[in-house]
Amino acid sequence: MENYVITYNDIDNRNPLGCGYENIVGKTPRDAINLRFGSKFRRVTGDAARFARIIIVKGAYCPDTNIIRSKGRHVLLCYSDE
Repeated sequence: MENYVITYNDIDNRNPLGCGYENIVGKTPRDAINLRFGSKFRRVTGDAARFARIIIVKGAYCPDTNIIRSKGRHVLLCYSDE
């Protein structure tokens, strides 16, 4: 199981830029999001990424120090509703 951090979430929050980070766990990024929200999402890239509802990063978030520790390359993974 891999750790991922939700950095942007406009599903649960009216002000997604002001919300905090959240750790989620799953085998793949899509699996982690499906387990957290209980619905299907698809990966969006390029111009379609402007309409992403969720953005995650592979790694872990420490709330005490307010630091995201990325695992591997720091790549933003954008997802939208199917």
